[in-house]
Amino acid sequence: MLEETIILAIVVGLTEVAKRVGLVGRIVPVFAVVAGIGVAFIANLGGAWDVALQGLIVGLTAIGAYEVGKTTVLGK
Repeated sequence: MLEETIILAIVVGLTEVAKRVGLVGRIVPVFAVVAGIGVAFIANLGGAWDVALQGLIVGLTAIGAYEVGKTTVLGK
């Protein structure tokens, strides 16, 4: 079982790879949420609803963590 922090790092990494491959715009947050749910299901964090909620939280957190980092480091 992977912890949520490791799943978060995986989702941030997957999202960054997807963006470098060509995913742009409003689809990136949707991808992050779907990736979070997918990775949570693979890690099997609990029952189906628990896993879906954990994945949703991880995906949304990945989006926010990336945006905070981008704003802080790059000043955008």
